[in-house]
Amino acid sequence: MVKHKFTKGKFYTSLSLSLLLTLSIPIISRAVGDETSSPEKNLFYMEVINYTMPFVKSVALNEDEVAEYNYSIKNKLLQFVGLDVGNPLSIVERELGFINAMNSEETQHETKTSFFINPFKLSESTINKNTENPNTNNSNNQNVNPPNINIAQVYNPKIKKTLNSAKPEVLIYHSHTTESYKPYKENMYEDNTNMNAVGDVIANDLEKNYGIATIHDKTYNNIGNFYHSYENSGALVDKYLNKYKDFKLIIDLHRDGLPDNTAASVFETNLNKTNLARYMIVIGTGNKNKSSNIAVAKKVSSISQSLFPGLIRPGNGGADYGIHYYESARFNQHKSGNAILIELGAQNNTLDEAKASGLYLSRIIAEYINSK
Repeated sequence: MVKHKFTKGKFYTSLSLSLLLTLSIPIISRAVGDETSSPEKNLFYMEVINYTMPFVKSVALNEDEVAEYNYSIKNKLLQFVGLDVGNPLSIVERELGFINAMNSEETQHETKTSFFINPFKLSESTINKNTENPNTNNSNNQNVNPPNINIAQVYNPKIKKTLNSAKPEVLIYHSHTTESYKPYKENMYEDNTNMNAVGDVIANDLEKNYGIATIHDKTYNNIGNFYHSYENSGALVDKYLNKYKDFKLIIDLHRDGLPDNTAASVFETNLNKTNLARYMIVIGTGNKNKSSNIAVAKKVSSISQSLFPGLIRPGNGGADYGIHYYESARFNQHKSGNAILIELGAQNNTLDEAKASGLYLSRIIAEYINSK
């Protein structure tokens, strides 16, 4: 029998690892906590832990969530000392205080925190999809459309077709269902104030005015564990694909997070003389369908620019206007070549602006599907 010497060095190493794991438990728990906790803070904790325990990130986080927030611990550490690599003026501001005083404004939005005991579980009872007939007068749909919008100026009757409810052509869902707009940022769990409200506008308009059968799934995919939202919504997409094989367009509808008071998300249309929330198409290039996904995104962007120039805002796609690419991300787009992600407006937009944009986006989608 061989006796192993437990040296002082091994003792301190074991003690250090034990302390690290003990201290990490609440951090990991916080980082993989509920969907309303701050992604910025949690990703910082996760990245710090990942330097010493690389397995944590792969176990606790979905890569698409990390990609969407485009988080960099290096940039965050630079920001701690007052340097923003995305803002060269931050270097000057450190030396010239009066510039900083002139340009001081809050640019980060944090949501209210809460706690959920029950994790997300997908079953038929948890799927809350829009099954209402758009041609019936339902009291819940009386205020679907935003005020001050002349629908006739957006609507194109020439491309309307007969509705075939048995064969849905569009699937709309939300990986981050609780994202919401002004003045309802605190009402994130109410269907008439979060992403479900905007999805209703698009789905109802597609069916009523264009004859395009649409499934709008209202499941709260980010309840229980925010950082597994895409896995939850991915399971949802699988259920619909198993039933209907495919759709002509699958949209994961989001609300973006931009610096407060930015003008990038607001667009004033000449048609209705009202503000609209601008939108952007997001494509994850780390999937087998990226060529098809990009082709769909380019076509939608082209139609948008042709009909309503400026409504779609530029991404990082350069010549591919209105498209933002994320390398290594998938965003469930590996499940269908017709899948895209749309960021409609941001937290500084109003719900009415987002709803108004929904009618324009419906027209763009209808042109894409019915004019093919």
